[in-house]
Amino acid sequence: MSESELSLPGWQTAPAALTLNTGDVHLWLLLDGALTAAAQHQHLLTHDEQERAARLVLGRARAFIGTRATLRILLARYTSESPGGIRFSYGPLGKPAFDAGGVHFSISHAGDRALLAFSRSSAVGVDLERVRTHRRFDALTARFFSADNARTIARAAPSELPRVFAEAWAQREAYVKAVGGGLYATADVLAFTPGRIPLQHIRSGGDMWSIASVDAGRDYEGKLVADGTPAGLMHYTIDDSRR
Repeated sequence: MSESELSLPGWQTAPAALTLNTGDVHLWLLLDGALTAAAQHQHLLTHDEQERAARLVLGRARAFIGTRATLRILLARYTSESPGGIRFSYGPLGKPAFDAGGVHFSISHAGDRALLAFSRSSAVGVDLERVRTHRRFDALTARFFSADNARTIARAAPSELPRVFAEAWAQREAYVKAVGGGLYATADVLAFTPGRIPLQHIRSGGDMWSIASVDAGRDYEGKLVADGTPAGLMHYTIDDSRR
């Protein structure tokens, strides 16, 4: 992680009194230090989650544990629950939900960082992707993207193609999470526009969706997809230097 990534522009340390107002979406970015510190709270995970972590290689296990522990810690800050009392239920297609209700969430981790989103009123989905240069972009684009979005990706200059593809994939996966894992065959229904656009609104099938690009640092692309139009979008990070 470079020195510049220790203080990515646009991200701020959250206030001690954390309030999630109706209509707002809160985004959280965790870098490696924060994930490592959060992984010390493995006891907050369920038995099933701990078993899953045990099957992962060390780096992936740390990111998985740190992300899941932070999810519980933040949900506790948004609600009256204790972190150890946070429980989840799962929909028919695997989407997790907070048992006590009142807060929608989505999580993603890639490499040495993680992305989380919270909202009281909107279904949300986030996805974080590493920019990879050695991939069969043509085959993946043809298989997983609509004709219009495939043409948009194909117009990228060769030097920009890995980043544009990662950005398009992040938008696709964030939408899948927002709708609960369903409609996977039509996950690419939202028009894709390359470039880190702070916030855009797209109507699809009678529904309005908001899409925000997420600056997660060099070699990463992130996307938020939210149902409706957020009243406010906050970007928070955890200052791991104080842990």
